[in-house]
Amino acid sequence: LLKEVAGTNVYEEKKEESLKIMKESDSKMTEIKKNLDMIEDRLAKLDAEKEELSQYYNLDKDRRSLQHAILTQKTRELHEGIQALEHERNTLRTNSSQAGNDRAKSENQIIELERKIETLSTVQKNLQTKKETLEAEEKLKSKAVLKQELIVQGQRERFEKDSKEQESKKSGKVQTAI
Repeated sequence: LLKEVAGTNVYEEKKEESLKIMKESDSKMTEIKKNLDMIEDRLAKLDAEKEELSQYYNLDKDRRSLQHAILTQKTRELHEGIQALEHERNTLRTNSSQAGNDRAKSENQIIELERKIETLSTVQKNLQTKKETLEAEEKLKSKAVLKQELIVQGQRERFEKDSKEQESKKSGKVQTAI
């Protein structure tokens, strides 16, 4: 009767109830920490994969740049060769008009040079096509890298949002318990 009058029974009941709520909160906090650790591990793996992908694309970009430079150099050399052959053809035409006896020979040389020019022009066109293909592939790969970075950023934002929500729920429960 004295305990009831003093209100110790109510105090003891509230104390037991509060301790029970604190134990539940602790177990939920432990579970949340496990989930956070698991998510952080996954994010670390994703960051590592992102870094590897970025390195791959950088190396691939360097390789394509080198290929582009080589193709440009070959194209320049072929263009110079074509100009030299055209100059030689013009020289031969001039000389053939001066020498009537050597005309047939010069014309055959001109035909041969024109074939060479045609062949070199075809090679130049093929190299130009390869160059354009490489540039298109480089654009596609750049888009893929950007897409992967956006995916990782989205996952990171979701993770941060979920963490904030869990912390706010936890703080709300602890305030309610108090």
